Amino acid sequence: MNGDFVLRLAQLALDLDRRNSDGAPLYGPALSLVGQVCFSRGELKTARAHFEQAVQMTTETNCAADELAIRKYNLARVMLAEDQIKNGRLLQEEALHEALEAWGAHSPALLPFLHGLGKVYDEQGLTDDALRLVRQAYLLEQKLYGTNDVRAATSLNNLGWLESKNGSYERASSLFRRCIELRTKAYGPDHIELNIPMANLAHTLSHSAQYEEAIPVAEESVRQALMRYGQASSELAGRIGILATILQKSEKIEKAEEQFRAAVQAASKYTIQSGRQGSLALATSLSNLG
Repeated sequence: MNGDFVLRLAQLALDLDRRNSDGAPLYGPALSLVGQVCFSRGELKTARAHFEQAVQMTTETNCAADELAIRKYNLARVMLAEDQIKNGRLLQEEALHEALEAWGAHSPALLPFLHGLGKVYDEQGLTDDALRLVRQAYLLEQKLYGTNDVRAATSLNNLGWLESKNGSYERASSLFRRCIELRTKAYGPDHIELNIPMANLAHTLSHSAQYEEAIPVAEESVRQALMRYGQASSELAGRIGILATILQKSEKIEKAEEQFRAAVQAASKYTIQSGRQGSLALATSLSNLG
């Protein structure tokens, strides 16, 4: 649906609530809806203003705790996007606390809060805290869905990423393989959902000097990225960069140089088409939480 049309609808709903509800609880959802649309459009200042109003209204009218949790979470996302790192993290922690109070520890509604705050912790270098929350999410998913459900695959990938950052490469590789296995069974061998855990697995194998095993995995991640994103994409540049780095570590210097050139070429095409800044760092960037 067209973004401008969605925004007009959201603003209409907000205007109707202002005139008809006189501050009744309906006003909060309308504020949140406008905030969400503005956030998706990158209009951070406007989004933050609407989410702040929604949080204030929810607090003043004693709305349900789950509504307060959701609105604080949305506001925290905007603050983090604006680089208000510490305050955004603290508000996400408050939102998780509110969610636990509202739903208890075994509700599937907790999962976005756990994953969201886990990602924030990871980005801020708090790896142990991130591991704690992602493990909690994974255990909850197993309890809710069983051990063979693809809905736990994201947690497996995220746990693998964090274990790899901690230097637990064997454990990380096992987690990435399990993620790939679940997604292959659910989506087939060529689905793009396999791409990030494939790249992460290749990267992790290279850290433990398992180059001969890492190379075909990295090559497969390049093939998938090319199929899904095309030749002018940051994703393709990143996957080729991983392959080039592994080839370099395994002393396949000529092949590594060829792949580094291909990575720079993909990054350059992406820069030209997108109008964004590109660099060698883009070509060698690695996958983060999926």
